[in-house]
Amino acid sequence: MAVRKRFLGVIASLVAVLGPAGAGAMSIVREAGQAPLVIAYADESGRAQRLEPDGSALTVLHFWASWCIPCLKELPVLDAMADEWKGKGVRVIALSMDGDDMDTAAQFFKDRGIRNLTLNIDSNNEAMRLLHVHALPATIFLNAGGEEVARADGPVKWREEAARAFIAPYLRTAR
Repeated sequence: MAVRKRFLGVIASLVAVLGPAGAGAMSIVREAGQAPLVIAYADESGRAQRLEPDGSALTVLHFWASWCIPCLKELPVLDAMADEWKGKGVRVIALSMDGDDMDTAAQFFKDRGIRNLTLNIDSNNEAMRLLHVHALPATIFLNAGGEEVARADGPVKWREEAARAFIAPYLRTAR
């Protein structure tokens, strides 16, 4: 089982790195006004959670896994950005695709000093299927009403101007 999981992880990482032309570019894939999907996942304690509006102007729903090579570099940067966005209307939900292996995902966070993201897991890949995520990492951007406004297939260069320009209109001054 471990060999199969590692093999699938290598394949998924290759797909994420090599991906389709333009991988990593943001694209709008759902029309505005479509009903939001019900996304369920578990938190670090194993409690069921649902992705619901919380007053944030933008939700960054990030799919990752401990075996995903591009995730090794991207997740710590996203963690730093989550700290920068704290209290400014942008929330980040990082969903691990490590199956039901919360220990591996938790060790990944610990080894990389991830402190601003909460550990969540999509143990049956239901969110991934519902949102048509085919490779990791992937990020889906949801507006305040839970509607998808954009997505990035592949790693995002969070500190670069294009990503900052996309996020900027959603940021608000902390109160």
